[in-house]
Amino acid sequence: MKKRVLFSTFTPPKEIRHYIVMDKKTILHLIFLLLLSAALIYLTRSFLMALGIMMLLLLIDSFLLKYDNKRRREWEEQQQAMEENEENDNDNGQSRSEQRD
Repeated sequence: MKKRVLFSTFTPPKEIRHYIVMDKKTILHLIFLLLLSAALIYLTRSFLMALGIMMLLLLIDSFLLKYDNKRRREWEEQQQAMEENEENDNDNGQSRSEQRD
């Protein structure tokens, strides 16, 4: 008798992993999107029109998220490089003072 697998070993792509981790920021984001979609349906009085607008807004949101992550990663790399340079400068300064003594 074969065992049935209820859940596969599917790992979601990196672009949507932030939606899976349910922290306070993610929950607030989802609540905002739900309220926005309800307001769009009410204003347009057409589900398909609201769906189209919502898809465009989600597309813009994903591009902004990618841009923000890229900028943060670059900033963190710059900070790490600056810290490493400072440590190297401090090490070189200490060795020079030891050589003078």
